[in-house]
Amino acid sequence: MWDHTPYRHLFLLLCLLVAVSILARGVSSETIRDVELLSVCCASIYLLMTICARRGAKAMEGKAGFWSELWRTLRRKAAIRTIDITKYDKKTPTCVRYTFTKDEFAQPRSTLKRLSGNPREFIGKRGENKVVLTPVQNERLMGYLKDADYYMHSFGSVGDATHLLAFSFGEGREVNEQLAALVIRALASNSSLDVSTQWEIADILEEHDIEVGACVQRIELGLDKDYIRTDEIVKKFVGMSRANQGDGDGIKLAVVAQAWHAPRCIRLCGEEDLEVVAGRFVDSFPENDPQEWTRDAFSWVLKEATKTD
Repeated sequence: MWDHTPYRHLFLLLCLLVAVSILARGVSSETIRDVELLSVCCASIYLLMTICARRGAKAMEGKAGFWSELWRTLRRKAAIRTIDITKYDKKTPTCVRYTFTKDEFAQPRSTLKRLSGNPREFIGKRGENKVVLTPVQNERLMGYLKDADYYMHSFGSVGDATHLLAFSFGEGREVNEQLAALVIRALASNSSLDVSTQWEIADILEEHDIEVGACVQRIELGLDKDYIRTDEIVKKFVGMSRANQGDGDGIKLAVVAQAWHAPRCIRLCGEEDLEVVAGRFVDSFPENDPQEWTRDAFSWVLKEATKTD
């Protein structure tokens, strides 16, 4: 039986239109016409939506209603997060797309290991997280996952170190506060350490009454720069150490860093002939950091694997 509800609603809207017109007798005729036109438009749109909903529900024959299904689809699409790095390789128009579930994304080390062994497992599946990259970038990623150590555990004894170098991670405080806590702990166990840190960590240490400039040296960004590379930090540390200690021989270094950043930090220290005897690392990411590649393990690995500099 045909449902007359839409027409009852339309009738009520028209009654409202009449009432507004009566109350607006003292208002200009142009205003009254605007109100009438708006009311008619609202009634027409409502009637059209009702007819579409009826036809959609009939077409789905017992499935969830058309609008309910549409709403669920929109919510599912909105929940999908996409990491797209194809913008860094504009020469290649084709794309490779991987999809990961929420649980897989939350366990990056095991998931990345599976990805390197069988990438097809993550193509054409359902999931809340997508990664889009070009074939060239994908080739670099596969090589990186198979050949590189992209994560490190803490090792060694800080008591064996003469110097400590702390690398910040991201621009915000979220992870850098954890790194600063590791520096404080290291100083508590070895008060004779000669400590050098990036300015983000140094600022936090000052808040904890650590005398920066006395036992802690700041590594600053530098004038006219908005970013400093990891190798530049190591070179600055070497320059500062040589200035204080002659040729820098005899330095036994403890490194404080984010666990996924640590492999590059350690490698670059080795390239400068620094003996790294201990490492203390934090395994966390700043979700809302301005540097998008530091927000999660997947974004970080993609950046590390595909960077060309």
